[in-house]
Amino acid sequence: MTQIFCSIPDAGFRLGVGRTKTYDLIATKKLKLVKIGGRSLVEVASIDKLAETLLKEAVR
Repeated sequence: MTQIFCSIPDAGFRLGVGRTKTYDLIATKKLKLVKIGGRSLVEVASIDKLAETLLKEAVR
């Protein structure tokens, strides 16, 4: 089973960035955030999409 959401710290870890940069990516809508109960979670697909975009830009 594939994970759909992860915590904000996990999202930063997956991208290799710190807490401040992770929140910046959320604020600029590059990562999708959802609220479930009192928890804020990042959509894993948005992490994958951002990583793909960054890799494509790096190749140019």
